[in-house]
Amino acid sequence: MNDLMLEEKKKRLAAAKEAESYVCEQLSIIKRSWNIVRPYHRYASLDGVAFSSRTNEMICVFDIKARNTSLVELVTSYGYTLMVDATKIESIKAASRVWRVPGYLYFYLMKDGVIYEQQITDENGDPVCQIQAKETYGPKHLGGEGVVKNVAEIRLDGGTILKTDAETRSV
Repeated sequence: MNDLMLEEKKKRLAAAKEAESYVCEQLSIIKRSWNIVRPYHRYASLDGVAFSSRTNEMICVFDIKARNTSLVELVTSYGYTLMVDATKIESIKAASRVWRVPGYLYFYLMKDGVIYEQQITDENGDPVCQIQAKETYGPKHLGGEGVVKNVAEIRLDGGTILKTDAETRSV
């Protein structure tokens, strides 16, 4: 990998990390009764855990996915579905099952500033939305080399649009 590609990969990774932090800031504003704990200094299977600010009980586990798309494109081009690495879904399921809390994915649709909340599991770690497993060819991770990997195609039904005026940006 040449220096220019490596530099571009670093920029994209930094932009993705910044987008995740931004979504957590927005969640703290939207969900005022939450205290959010995140693994800030390293890669983690999940992006955060929410606790009640009143009782200190765990509320949920979650992951954030920032996508260079808009809500309109999500509907017209992707048929209300988004793909996520299957290991992320398995991590949400496992954490939900262990801690007996629901699991969520937050999608940041960066072209138009939409933050969308989709519940993935109930408190037993069982899926509550349509998730279809499939194999696809794509980058191993953001900016990584291409590999065949397992992905989960998630149909965005029953979710909630939390914000429509978040900052627009790209990763």
